Amino acid sequence: MDALGELHPYTASGSIYRSARSDSDAEAVWTRLLRCPPDELGDAIASLSAHETSLVLYGARVRLADPNALTALGIVFESRTPPDHGLLAWEAFLASDGAAAFREHARRYVFGRASSRAWRVLVGSKQPLLEASRLYLNQATPFAAWASQQEIQLEKPTVLVRQLQRLLLEPATLREVVAREGTTCIEAWIDGCFVESERVLCFRRYLVEIPAKGWPRDDQVIRRILDRFDLPGRARPFWDGFPVAIINAVNNWLKDRSLTDLLGEGDRVQFWREFLPWIVSCESSKGEEAVFIRFKEWFAVQFKVMGRATYMLDRTHWTSLRRLDASSLYTGILAKRSIGRYEHRGYYWQESARLEVLRVMRGEGDT
Repeated sequence: MDALGELHPYTASGSIYRSARSDSDAEAVWTRLLRCPPDELGDAIASLSAHETSLVLYGARVRLADPNALTALGIVFESRTPPDHGLLAWEAFLASDGAAAFREHARRYVFGRASSRAWRVLVGSKQPLLEASRLYLNQATPFAAWASQQEIQLEKPTVLVRQLQRLLLEPATLREVVAREGTTCIEAWIDGCFVESERVLCFRRYLVEIPAKGWPRDDQVIRRILDRFDLPGRARPFWDGFPVAIINAVNNWLKDRSLTDLLGEGDRVQFWREFLPWIVSCESSKGEEAVFIRFKEWFAVQFKVMGRATYMLDRTHWTSLRRLDASSLYTGILAKRSIGRYEHRGYYWQESARLEVLRVMRGEGDT
């Protein structure tokens, strides 16, 4: 210890300090190693001085996500058997998903301290990250709370958390993880775990693997997809190759969200959800007192306040009625010849309303 600061715990010689100088020196050594051809890496590591070896260990933790860095670090552990780096060996063992070079050092570290029970299981596994994902799936606890449990203790370092989350976002477990964590959390995982090219694949996988009936109306992942790649049918490459059923499901999700935003959750929105495949669009009236639900050849005017019937009219009246404000819309509708109507009366109004909508759909060629 001197005026420069506290000794770094990874030093071998006692000469490396927490400083920009140490970071720069470690970066230089690592850059040299990572530029070595694979068949020369062993000789390059064998020629390192004790000081350079300590720099490799000092700068290793921030490189645990790099497979090439893990290979180099494994050779250091195999050839130099560095003392007092059990925690680094344990983290590298997990990050490499069970590389043999780190196993014995990691095992001694885990069994030589009051470790969690999960660590003892993982250090004996051939694929510790896969085993960790099984431990998570065997509980019903959200990831953050699960990882920080006393018997788990896998909430850090960040690189391990990200690698484990990447594994949990694979198709085999994606549905269960989305159901447990929620789509807002999953969106954060996708941002944290993947580069942009990988995110595109993950978004495509999400649409394929998660059933449409499992998409909540506030699904943040689908919102992100639509913000990034626009609507289906807009000639964006992202949508190429998707089955028609998935494209239809996305469009129905959009219409459902629009209906809910305009009318608010309730029995009227629930009623119209039955007809989402045939609905073209949903728009607010000029005065926002009603919602225009547009089909191919006709549209319905659903008033937001109770006490007024829902009217169905031919599409030729769309433009003129859309221009009317709140004071004149209702009288404007009454002046037109409607092709159908129903009232929201009684506990079972939905059944008579359904029959009326189906009658209009048959008459207008929607079925």
